[in-house]
Amino acid sequence: MAKKTTITEHFQNFLTDLKESFWGDLEARTRLAWKRFLEQESERMRNVYVGCEAYQRTERPATGYRNGY
Repeated sequence: MAKKTTITEHFQNFLTDLKESFWGDLEARTRLAWKRFLEQESERMRNVYVGCEAYQRTERPATGYRNGY
């Protein structure tokens, strides 16, 4: 015979699963947002250091140069 569970047990299991999936999803999205932010900030700082954007040249001698990505 199958084990019977009460509705409250089902509801508690549902809440537990919901909380785990919510916090797991939130953590993944937060990691992705930080990754994108840090990549963009790194690119911005590189452009400031070199003195030009991608595919641009400057009149003054460069302090560095962009060699690919």
